[in-house]
Amino acid sequence: MPDNRKTILLVEDEAIVALAQTNTIEGFGYRVVRSGNGEDAVQQAVADPGISLILMDIDLGAGISGPEAAQQILQQRHVPVVFLTSHSSKPYVDQVKAITRYGYVVKNSGDFVLQEAIEMAYQLFDRYQELQQQDQQLQTERTHFRHLFHNAPLAMMLVDQHNRAQACNSEFTRLFQYREDEIQNRKVSRLIVPESLKEQHVRLAHSVQNQQTVECQTQRQCKDGGLIDVAIYAVPIDLPDRRVVHVAYRDISAQKQAERELESSKRFAERVLDSIPDPVFVKDDQLRFLMVNAAYCRLTGFGRNELIGRTDYDVFAPEEAALFATIDRQVLAGGEQSTNEELITDRTGARKVNWTRKTRVTIAETGQTLLVGVVREITDHTEYRTRHIAARLAHEQQLVQLLLDSSPDYIYIKDTQSRFSRISRSLAELYGLASPEAAIGKSDFDFYPHDSATQYYAAEQNMMQTLEPIIAVEQRQAWANGEEGWVSTTKLPIYDGEGRVSGLFGISRDISAIKAAEQRVGGLLAEKELLLREAYHRIKNDMNLVRSLLSLQATASGNPDTRQALHSSASRISAIAQTYEQVYQSGDLQTVALRPLIDSVVQSLRQLTAVSGCAIHAQSDESTVPSRLSVAIGVIINELVTNAVKHAFGGVARPRIEIDVRRAGADRIRITLQDNGSGFPPPLLEGHSDGFGITIVRALAQQHHGTVAFSNRNGGRVDVLLQVADSPRY
Repeated sequence: MPDNRKTILLVEDEAIVALAQTNTIEGFGYRVVRSGNGEDAVQQAVADPGISLILMDIDLGAGISGPEAAQQILQQRHVPVVFLTSHSSKPYVDQVKAITRYGYVVKNSGDFVLQEAIEMAYQLFDRYQELQQQDQQLQTERTHFRHLFHNAPLAMMLVDQHNRAQACNSEFTRLFQYREDEIQNRKVSRLIVPESLKEQHVRLAHSVQNQQTVECQTQRQCKDGGLIDVAIYAVPIDLPDRRVVHVAYRDISAQKQAERELESSKRFAERVLDSIPDPVFVKDDQLRFLMVNAAYCRLTGFGRNELIGRTDYDVFAPEEAALFATIDRQVLAGGEQSTNEELITDRTGARKVNWTRKTRVTIAETGQTLLVGVVREITDHTEYRTRHIAARLAHEQQLVQLLLDSSPDYIYIKDTQSRFSRISRSLAELYGLASPEAAIGKSDFDFYPHDSATQYYAAEQNMMQTLEPIIAVEQRQAWANGEEGWVSTTKLPIYDGEGRVSGLFGISRDISAIKAAEQRVGGLLAEKELLLREAYHRIKNDMNLVRSLLSLQATASGNPDTRQALHSSASRISAIAQTYEQVYQSGDLQTVALRPLIDSVVQSLRQLTAVSGCAIHAQSDESTVPSRLSVAIGVIINELVTNAVKHAFGGVARPRIEIDVRRAGADRIRITLQDNGSGFPPPLLEGHSDGFGITIVRALAQQHHGTVAFSNRNGGRVDVLLQVADSPRY
């Protein structure tokens, strides 16, 4: 039967410890393979793709260390590495943080802590895999964009919010003769905008920066000074950290030249037609006016530019236009000339009776079919007057409605009093309305809690007064159905034909899922810190238990030397326990306040030395020290005080010890201990005789790149200098 359990590689050089940890981890439901050194761990991790997590000790004896092995493994494959070690000081934590951040577990912290650390590492790794896939997809999309950008048939350029060019494609280089490195961070107005068109360019740039898409035809200047007719299409793009503008240029020089020639021909034809006293018009096969003479303009009441490109439906009453269109199609289809009496209503509403002759004409060179009409007014002083009322819905409104009906985002338009005039179907469904029309005339006060609606109203009124748009603002949202979530909202003022604010346009996107994902990641990191803090707390409790056991054993012992040794050990453990207590209570587990640390250690020493009658006084400054250095400070003070109480006060009526701990510069800590005893013996001053406690003091000072100095001044004095930066790691 196949083993479907996840496989964990346990790297531990202590065989018995590895065996015990294997049993514990297999009890969690995992399959465990073991390795006793760093080199073998690298080979196994690389060779066995089934290994899905590595529990790595830091100190692996001879050979490479755990962090070195982890680095070699991660260079060849990505796998979560959790460091399982007896080292708990910040230097070790910092060392492994630079390698991997999947976990750091202190040995003997308990099965629950170990199991939670493993499960958390798997969760973080799964999330990392998801992010990697998303990043790969993003990179693929970026590659596609770059390919499309640089190989597009149109000349393209990216411009930043300061109107400086950032990139261009090869077609831009061909058209304007500038290489990409020649345009970098240069003002577009100084590159390709002719001097006579700079004001127009400023207006276009302002429109784009106000999130308006710009389409226009104009001229731009090449590197050699020549002018090119171009069609410009500029679109603002909001990136997470900035706004850029994508500008596309299409060379329309040939088109413009043809248009100029055509325009010249049209002007000539118009002059000829204008010389004819009867109204004349020419239409294409779509029944759009191509040419009209001055007499036809007088007949209809419309100017030439108002007629060209339009149809009878844009000029006459619907029933009149329908009749004209029917006759026009018959002439174009059959080729027979048509002469009809027609009634038209001109622009002023006057009714006129006309005699009209229509003829189909085919252009031999192009095969284009045209309709030519000649009109003669035959009203004979009979006036047909009426009022012409035209009501047509704009095509743009249909497009807007299509957007409102299909967009998943919540889109709305409000008047100057923040009342809804139109909303999207998605927003109507959110509000529980039967149709979007049901929201017309209502406001946020009809759908949201009063406090929220008041806040939205104030922000919208302020925006319409200051004309400053609200762009992609993320905020918590209390939905109309009582649920809460997150939205990204953009609101822009709407202007009427005279430039006055007539309302606002808004769009909101539900980003609750994105925010929930961010909160989950933050929760995992907080849970990791909580586990580490709990580990410090348990270590402190365990040390207090050991201290109590040693004290009980010392009390029960009949041998004075044994009793003294046990009391000394209990004192050392008490100093370490007090240090861990301060680390546990610190805000970030990385630094410890010096004064509470010294007060705690000295208070414990007063209790242990109370029988001797020695007065212990301590003072320190308000600085902080790294957690890794606090243990050394506590042990050094304990050893120096214990040594003084044992050896310094023979025959002294009122023994006293003064302790001073403070910063000595930016990177050192000075510990000074002064007693009023008999002083140190000469062999100790000369460095030839050290007891066990003094040996510990010298070793810790050396470990932290420091010094120890003994002297006899009004008693015994010890000066210990420790380096704060680059202290050794435990």
